[in-house]
Amino acid sequence: MNEIAIKDHDTMLQSDELSRAMYSCSMLARKIIAFGAVRIKETEIDTTPFWSESRTCIYVPAAEFRISELLKALGMVNSGENYLAIKKTVKEMRTLGIDLIDNDDEYLGYNWFQTIHYNKAKDKIVMQFSQEIGWCLYNLKDGYTALNLRTVGEFKSFYAFRFYEIALSWRGMKGRNGNKKGCWFFQMTVEELRKTFKIPDEAYNGRNDNFIRKVITIPIEELNKVNTDFSVEVLKIKRGREIVAFRFECKESEKETKKIAITRADSREIRQEKRDINSEQEAVAKLRKAHADRWQEVFDFEMTQPCLFGGEEIKKSFAENKANMTLLEEFKDEI
Repeated sequence: MNEIAIKDHDTMLQSDELSRAMYSCSMLARKIIAFGAVRIKETEIDTTPFWSESRTCIYVPAAEFRISELLKALGMVNSGENYLAIKKTVKEMRTLGIDLIDNDDEYLGYNWFQTIHYNKAKDKIVMQFSQEIGWCLYNLKDGYTALNLRTVGEFKSFYAFRFYEIALSWRGMKGRNGNKKGCWFFQMTVEELRKTFKIPDEAYNGRNDNFIRKVITIPIEELNKVNTDFSVEVLKIKRGREIVAFRFECKESEKETKKIAITRADSREIRQEKRDINSEQEAVAKLRKAHADRWQEVFDFEMTQPCLFGGEEIKKSFAENKANMTLLEEFKDEI
C-alpha cells in the first residue's frame, strides 16, 4: 500500500456526500438476499376482515424457494448443520436495516424485510420484502441476476463486496476531472468506512495496522481476485505521520468477454452452471452486435426509471443487464 503526503493547507480531503446505502450483514445473508431478490413476485395476501362478506387483498413483493435449492446454489452440502446455519442467518436477516441518509440533520432508513418464514419440514423459505425495498428489487431483478452471478456468488468477504459496490458507484468519474482514460478513484476516511460498513467503535481498536489489514488490505485483495471488470489499488493519504484517509484508485480492465474458468475441483453441477454462463455471455455479445438498435432502445428506457440504490453507474449496470436479458428473450431463436 503506497502513501500520499499532503500539506496542512490542502483541501483535497473535504468529505464527499456519500450517496451509497449503509448496511452491514454476514456474507451468507447477502447471498441469501441476492438469491431471493431474483425470485421476487407479486404475491397476493388476503386482507378480508373476518366480519366482511367482500373479499379484499393487497399485493406484496415476496420470494419463495426451497432451502435445498439455496444450499445447492451456494455450493453447500445438504446437511443438518448447514440447515441450522441457514436458519441462524435467516433470523439475523429479519432485523436487517439499510440506511440511505444518516447525518446530523436527517436520517432515512428501511428494513429489508417485512417477514421471513423458514420451514425445514417443508424445505421452504418465504421472504416478504418491505414495500420500499421489495418493489425496487422487483423492477430491477433482471439486472440483479447478472450482478449476482458476477459478484455476490464469488465473494466471501462482506467488506470486499461493499468496496466493489462503492467503486462501481464512482465509475462515472472515469476519464474525467484529470483521471486517465478508464481510470477513476474514490477516497474515504476511517470514520467514513466505519459508518458505511457499520463497524462498531470498539472493533479493531488500537493500532491502525489491524483495521487496515482486516477492513481494507485483505478485502481489496479478494476484490481484485474475484472481479475482472476493474482493479483497485489503495493509497494511504497522510498529513505528516498521521493517516487521514485512503484513496482507492480504480482501473478498468480491457473490454473483452472473459469466460469463467472450469476447474477439476468443480462439481458436475458447478461445471454445467459455468458452461451455461459462458454460453449466455457469448449469445449476448452476438445479439448486441446484430440488434444494436433494440438494445439501445431498452437501455435508454431503463435509464429513465428511478433507482433506489447507488449512483448513476449502478443504474447503468442495471439498465445494461436489462437490455441484455431482453435480447435473450426476444431473439432466443437466433441463439
